[in-house]
Amino acid sequence: MTWPRIVSEYETVAGSVTLVPVVD
Repeated sequence: MTWPRIVSEYETVAGSVTLVPVVD
């Protein structure tokens, strides 16, 4: 469960921070 990491990756891929339910 690494929200900050997931958000960082998504931010780079999606380009925008979006509320995405990710269960790791």
